[in-house]
Amino acid sequence: MCCRWLPGPARDTEPTPEPELDLTIRRPDESDPDYQLVAARLASLGAEVIEAPAIRIEPLPYERPDLAAADILVVTSVNGVELLLAGDVRCLRDTVVAAIGTATADALRSRGVEPDVLPGQAMSESLLEALGGVAGKRVLIATARDARPVLPDGLRERGAEVEVLHLYRTMREPVDVEALLSADFVTFTSSSTVDTVLDALDPAQRASLRAVSIGPITTRSLRARGVEPAVEADPHDVDGLVDAVLRAAAVE
Repeated sequence: MCCRWLPGPARDTEPTPEPELDLTIRRPDESDPDYQLVAARLASLGAEVIEAPAIRIEPLPYERPDLAAADILVVTSVNGVELLLAGDVRCLRDTVVAAIGTATADALRSRGVEPDVLPGQAMSESLLEALGGVAGKRVLIATARDARPVLPDGLRERGAEVEVLHLYRTMREPVDVEALLSADFVTFTSSSTVDTVLDALDPAQRASLRAVSIGPITTRSLRARGVEPAVEADPHDVDGLVDAVLRAAAVE
């Protein structure tokens, strides 16, 4: 997604970037709820949004497990909520439900499920700590096939009986290099978006990017490819990402 800031009245509650700032947002695909949140927030601040997805979400076939048999259900994305909890969720009444971040928590609430565990930062490492003692617990993790193994490995090390349910995978989309290079900032929301975008660029083009990272894992991936982010979101979620873009724009 690319966007161009348009002139408009200043707002009391948000810093307003200067007009004529071009921005490229690298999100999974336009049906992804987080992508829609970023687009809507930026548009509300005066941006003309142009879509340029870097990856797309491909649902995987799976056999729905007995959710009531799990002591703890961990959901690591909005996509996971939508794919796993499309039907009756009353079976979760005795299950501890953990969400990795605020967008996932909101998606759970939209289905009538109040998350019991929500870490301060939307990272696997933070969620692992937030879950606390899990020895002897049956934990079901609903996630992507290409997700980092930090959470299941960490839970097993702490004595949990862990089942990982792969609900979807991320697939690369063709990169619009022209749109990317014309932008003032490019946002990166995962290591997979880093790889997809940077593989399409030559070294000189990579050096010209002004990257906005959603969090430390994505930042680490950018640095490993020789790109230093202009700013990193804090908190590491949709709102933090948008605020990071606005902070970076304010100092330009």
